Amino acid sequence: MTLPVYEVLYGLRFGSLFLGITLNIIVFVLFLLSLILVYNLLMVTVETRTFEVGVMRMVGLSKRGIIELIFIQTMTFTLPGILIGFMLAFPLLMMIGNLLSGSLDSVIPPHPSGNATAYSLF
Repeated sequence: MTLPVYEVLYGLRFGSLFLGITLNIIVFVLFLLSLILVYNLLMVTVETRTFEVGVMRMVGLSKRGIIELIFIQTMTFTLPGILIGFMLAFPLLMMIGNLLSGSLDSVIPPHPSGNATAYSLF
């Protein structure tokens, strides 16, 4: 029995593997860059506010209060990025899905999967 579709797809398996690995490397590098950016923003903020933190400690703010303050600053850096990313991802996914649906004659869901959403939050 001959399977012409299988033979064509079997020949493309290394190209698919290469593209998958390349995409994973790009996503990993972008993830590292975002971590470095948030870390640097926090370090600059903490270094410029060292005097203010000292005054707050002298007034009576606990170490836990300072940690909560830094955590809130971290959230003010990351939450807008997450929200903007999701707001851009849905229209782009719909546009790319419609474009590919027309050329591939298949239905592509216009929303990210649960795994993709979970990965984007980490």
